[in-house]
Amino acid sequence: MRLLDRPEGHVPLSLAIAAVLAVARGAEAAPPAGTEAGVEDTLTLLQAEQTTVTASLRPESVEGAPAVVTVYDHRQIMAMGARTLLDVIRTAPGIDIGRSPLGDDTVTFRGSRNPAELLVMIDGLRINNPFNGAAPLDLPVAMIDRVEILRGPGSALYGTDAFVGVIQVFTRHPEGVIGLVEADDSGGNGTFRLDGQRYQVGAGNRTGKLYYGASISEVGRGGSLQQIGSDQLAPAGGSPQLSPLTGGSESATPGPLSDWRKQLTGDARVSLRDVLGTGDELALTGRIYSETHGEYFGPNGTFAPDGSIGLAQDQAQLSYDVPLSSILRLEARLYLDHQRIDDLVDLTPAGYVAEPPGLNTGFFPSGEQSALALTTWTYGGEARLTGNLPAHNTATAGVQLEEQAVTAYSASSNFGPGGDYLGGLVPDSSSPALAAGVSRRILGAYVQDIFEPWSQLSATGGLRLDDYSDFGSSLNPRLSLVYRPAPPVWIKALYAWAFTAPTFQQLYDQSSADINGGYVGNPTLGPERIKTGEAEIGVTVPWTGGGFDASVNAFDDDITGSIMQIPLYGNQNPFENAANVTQIGFEGQVRLRTRWVSVFGNVSDLYEDLVTFAYSNPSLEILASSSELTDVPRVLANLGVSVGPFEGLTLTALGHFASFRQNDQTTALDKLHAWTIPPEADVDLILSTATFWSFFRAFVALYNVTNTPIFNPTPDAGAVPNLPQMPRSLTCALRMDY
Repeated sequence: MRLLDRPEGHVPLSLAIAAVLAVARGAEAAPPAGTEAGVEDTLTLLQAEQTTVTASLRPESVEGAPAVVTVYDHRQIMAMGARTLLDVIRTAPGIDIGRSPLGDDTVTFRGSRNPAELLVMIDGLRINNPFNGAAPLDLPVAMIDRVEILRGPGSALYGTDAFVGVIQVFTRHPEGVIGLVEADDSGGNGTFRLDGQRYQVGAGNRTGKLYYGASISEVGRGGSLQQIGSDQLAPAGGSPQLSPLTGGSESATPGPLSDWRKQLTGDARVSLRDVLGTGDELALTGRIYSETHGEYFGPNGTFAPDGSIGLAQDQAQLSYDVPLSSILRLEARLYLDHQRIDDLVDLTPAGYVAEPPGLNTGFFPSGEQSALALTTWTYGGEARLTGNLPAHNTATAGVQLEEQAVTAYSASSNFGPGGDYLGGLVPDSSSPALAAGVSRRILGAYVQDIFEPWSQLSATGGLRLDDYSDFGSSLNPRLSLVYRPAPPVWIKALYAWAFTAPTFQQLYDQSSADINGGYVGNPTLGPERIKTGEAEIGVTVPWTGGGFDASVNAFDDDITGSIMQIPLYGNQNPFENAANVTQIGFEGQVRLRTRWVSVFGNVSDLYEDLVTFAYSNPSLEILASSSELTDVPRVLANLGVSVGPFEGLTLTALGHFASFRQNDQTTALDKLHAWTIPPEADVDLILSTATFWSFFRAFVALYNVTNTPIFNPTPDAGAVPNLPQMPRSLTCALRMDY
């Protein structure tokens, strides 16, 4: 399939928005027209949300939290013209986003591009897949109430994956109707086709002690017109590989990237307060997510954009929060996570003829293909006690029991080990453990104490032990001191350990049909571990109608046992705890807000890094160490300005800069063929309105105004130019809060 039609259901969902509006006329009255704060209300991009719960499991100010935290509330998210969660986190210090050759979204977070090293949660429930650690981040923002980004280790509270940081999303629970209708150019290379659509609608109501609400979002995007001019079959400046059948080029270049996307998300919540008449709350929440997108470029340097990448996720959580006394509270929950991966990957274009097999065995009418289908289940429970103890202590103790499993697994391909065409997709039996089903049980226990001897000083200490049925246990402490010598100034000193458990893919995947010659899983893998020391100093100066705040922080990471695929056996790449990494980084940000103008800026710098490889292969001349982190920009910067040129209108400009990125530096050959991804700099313009007609807002956004080339890592720099992403595009949206 080259470009799929837009998802069915666009019209029914748009009609559903009107239907919900019609039946909701009797809901809460909207505020009278003219009560909005006009321009001041729309200048919200720089207004720092003052409360976070991710850092310590209790509400507290960002300045006083025992971690380095960035928080965006719903008004800020709307003001920046964000379409998805990716647009939001991209503006935070130390974060860069991109696309993989298969079209998956990638995040660089403090030098790490490994999705299993970044914990992502929605309303306290992790969404990372236990098979490969990845989490979907292309989430619609209309249903997001708040985003909290904890930079630094979080395993002392959350266990695995909270390695370099934590991103937590809190969803909206409307009392009334909210909605969005959006049309955008989905990457038309400046043609402004407006061929992408997004519809979102949500509704909720509170009747006495009972609350119920639900929301749904649908996205359809036609695909990019960005052209790819060369690949391994038709290298830039070289002669194309010719088909023995037709005599023409076997390459699918030139041609457009395959960037179509279909997405459906939804959530629902029912809660009952005062079940026992003690201020308790019982809540049941559910969430669905389903996305299929195009193959973008292809996995191995050959342009083959006809495949599809699919992910579906269903989650449910039953929680109960009850005060046991005036000083003690119990929080308990049961949860379930079900995920499905369904990928069909084209390795070569349709009509490809493999060399050297003859025409009878080497002709691939649909191109060389591999497929992966698997299902994972995670279910568990957690109970937590929090008490306000004497002598200015707040103590927390919790226990968590979880089961993770791969219950269905199927890998297949249409080619054999020698390159012969097999007549269709044939199951690959090289991963018997996954095919038979694998699982593991995790028992975690944690404690935390927050000691506040006086208002200017707080100390937080915590410890968590996680015991895994497959690889063993991991103990992770943390300690933080927050000191406020004067009201506008704060100083933080932080030290923490964290770990990432090996994924099921790293442990058991032996799929010889994989794109890079095959995974070689290693059941003896241990966890990755990190020790981080960090310090931050900041100042906040509020005034009537505005304020100023600035902060700078430095961190030192010491990573051991980093899991990577190592080039030891030709094209077979086994997983090993193969590298140790040390890095030093700096992050700084500043915000200034007046009644009519808001300005913010942040910068991050990986000042120094050293990767030491714990393996050798003389034939490949593997280096003992490297000073380059693969495909990671050392310097990142963001700048934003919001102004109110007219009453009720706000113009926001957002600029993003990322320095050059270096290719893999593992072997002497890598060094010889060193290449870089050039620096990137782009500017977005967003024009937004204040509330009109009582409950509507509108915005028009032009992204990457100058159409600056922005690139992703390529699978083969020798044959393929760096892959483009994010061309100039236009979005028009109407948002409603009724």
